[in-house]
Amino acid sequence: MAILAPQGPFRAFDQNGDPLNGGKLYTYEAGTSTPKQTFTDANEGTPNLNPIILDSEGYANVWLESGAYKFVLDDANDVEQWSIDDISGSDNSAFGSAVVFESTNFNLNSTYRNNLIVTTASLTASLFSAVSAGEGFLFSIQNSSDGVLTIDPDGSETINGAATLAIPSDGGTSVVSDGTNWQIISAVTVTSFGDNTLTGDNTFTGTSDFTGNVTVSGDTSITGNINTPDEGELTIVAGAITPLGVYHTVDTELDAASDDLDTINGGTDGKILVLRQEDDARDIVITNAGNIVTPDGTDIDLLSTSESISFIYDAALSKWVVTSSAVVSASTTRAGASEYATSAEAQAKTAADKTITPSNLSDIEFESSAITIGSGTQTYSASHGFGVIPKNFKAILKCTTADGNWVVGDEADITTQIISGVTSITAYADASVVGLIQANLPRLPNKTTAALFTIDANDWDLYLRAWV
Repeated sequence: MAILAPQGPFRAFDQNGDPLNGGKLYTYEAGTSTPKQTFTDANEGTPNLNPIILDSEGYANVWLESGAYKFVLDDANDVEQWSIDDISGSDNSAFGSAVVFESTNFNLNSTYRNNLIVTTASLTASLFSAVSAGEGFLFSIQNSSDGVLTIDPDGSETINGAATLAIPSDGGTSVVSDGTNWQIISAVTVTSFGDNTLTGDNTFTGTSDFTGNVTVSGDTSITGNINTPDEGELTIVAGAITPLGVYHTVDTELDAASDDLDTINGGTDGKILVLRQEDDARDIVITNAGNIVTPDGTDIDLLSTSESISFIYDAALSKWVVTSSAVVSASTTRAGASEYATSAEAQAKTAADKTITPSNLSDIEFESSAITIGSGTQTYSASHGFGVIPKNFKAILKCTTADGNWVVGDEADITTQIISGVTSITAYADASVVGLIQANLPRLPNKTTAALFTIDANDWDLYLRAWV
């Protein structure tokens, strides 16, 4: 008779801790690439396909025959997730054939191979060397206590890249040696109800759901998603709200078009709160009139449901301190937040107290397209669009074909040229255009010898530039 594969029914997760929908499990003879069959039930009546395709929740019925296996798991796009060799088949050493209970700190050695270990107290499981364990050494561990189970690798070895792995109450995982360090092959899923206190360094990999207050002392590392549930709408009453969780929407009293939020009731030191406007038509004004502190002491307006604001409670001040607020779009004036100048304001320099963005900057400089140079007397101009006279302007020659030892791409400033005491070229600007008046073809010094020469008009383009 076959035995059920590890964690039966078999289930796999992706790197984010989500079920591996459509994953592909290949099964081979241990240490080879020779396919080895598995079955859909204990009677070995129906062989599985190879690879076995996981369902939308990452499950599959995988029953093993006698002998050792190598498992290789790919995602639906054939990207390998992991490979584990030397998984025992239907004999007394099969995965999960023994359940071991531990109530004190213990050394997890080779005798725990393929065991399900259940801890009944807050303790530390000290792993023996992953090198000694060898590639494919596998065990599963479950914390059934109210405390924290700490898995501590040997020496400088790691578990999932971390020095230790903390598994809170009701959490569990499966752990395998890769021959050098330890890896987890199923997400640590933690569901905890009531108040929780985590002390020391903690690492969570996968999905962790906490209902109640969570107090953390020490470094906490989380791999996977942090989900903050919407605790529902709060309605302002006499300028105040009383939050029940971390994240709420907030609405005005009696659906008024606008309402002030002066006071947030409750709060413990370090508690975080995120608020978002409930309705686009009803604006929320965060004030300093009560126990709220804004960055510059001015009110902050929430004007749409896409805008939110975050707070942290400071027990020493007995106040909620704003840590971040909604980002303001360009050309919007908003008390308590950065104000961005429009292009017109940037050009006219009428917004000295506002922020200029890179797009604004591009609007306050101008360069014409390439202008063909003519011989003799010529006038060239290009509309800059500023609406004011530029503070600076230039006429530039750009070399298109080598001429006078100037090379392609070189630029020469010809804003003003005076030949024999007479101005032969001058650039000009007014509120509409920047231009150049030419009495004769421009002359330049040879780039190597400095001897003056008249340019070949076919070898140069003219560009007019201006700045406000």
